[in-house]
Amino acid sequence: MDTGKAIFGKRECEKSILSGGVQLIVFTSSVSKSEKERLAHYCKTAGIPKFEFKGSSQELGAVCGKVFVVSVMGIIDAGKSKVLELEEKS
Repeated sequence: MDTGKAIFGKRECEKSILSGGVQLIVFTSSVSKSEKERLAHYCKTAGIPKFEFKGSSQELGAVCGKVFVVSVMGIIDAGKSKVLELEEKS
């Protein structure tokens, strides 16, 4: 998070998927099945990889250094991290 750029929230991520401005979508298991399916469809259509974080929304927020819960995030620029290697093989 220190060297890259990310966006947070389902709506912001959906907009970025559709506009092609995101490199990876990360979501938690707390996202509903229908929302996961919609995000997966958008990602597949746009050729954007996705990754399901196995922890909670609180844990993802903490990993990102945020004081709020994060259920969906989009990686715009990975910076020096290797986060883009997390993509699911589906």
